[in-house]
Amino acid sequence: MKPDDLDHASRGHAVLPPSSADKWLHCHAWMRTVAFHRELYGSQEVVSAAAAEGTAAHERFEIMLRQSAQGETEFDEDLLPLVEWVHSQEGAKYYERTVDWGAELGGFVDLTGTVDVTIVADDCITVADLKYGRGLVEVEENPQLMTYLSGLVDLHGRRKFYRLAILQPRAYHKDGPVRIYELDNEELDGFRSRLLIAVKANFGNGQPVAGDHCRKFCPALASCREVIFAARRRLFDARDDV
Repeated sequence: MKPDDLDHASRGHAVLPPSSADKWLHCHAWMRTVAFHRELYGSQEVVSAAAAEGTAAHERFEIMLRQSAQGETEFDEDLLPLVEWVHSQEGAKYYERTVDWGAELGGFVDLTGTVDVTIVADDCITVADLKYGRGLVEVEENPQLMTYLSGLVDLHGRRKFYRLAILQPRAYHKDGPVRIYELDNEELDGFRSRLLIAVKANFGNGQPVAGDHCRKFCPALASCREVIFAARRRLFDARDDV
């Protein structure tokens, strides 16, 4: 049996999880829309085989990171190069760390997220996230990692620059399994302004917005009235094209 702190599947989710930031940054009614959907249909979500596989990979990754830091090794062909990359970076390293990213936005509660890998150096903070799927994940301005970074800057203070890193061992990319995006304080501040607007709107009376973000595994997609209305509007606008 795994220790409780390594059981990734049992960890809860925040009301505005960073992993869904690509949705609630655009749709300012996302939080209450999801809550309404779960009230109607229950909060039990079906865990797909791919999601279960990803959870298991994150657990193995954490174990390997901690063991290798103590001089022990556990072989995993997919994950070993990523473990080696993490340990080759300069700075203090933290694994599977829960970060409160909402406190400095105005005292919002339950705005937390668990960061796979954080590396804190004198001049840089690096946020790294393992993605075990085969579909390529964009690293540039990645909203999930940017949300984590916002909380980490509140915790550790500002640096000269910051790095976002996507660790994706099973999706081919010309740059390899580790892809990095670098940003400065100006770009971070621009994102934090968007973040504050989205959080205030979701906790208030923000308006729903349908778009491409809805199709990226939104848990309320099946019952969202805005999605239904948007589909009807598209059909109405295209009536003369039929």
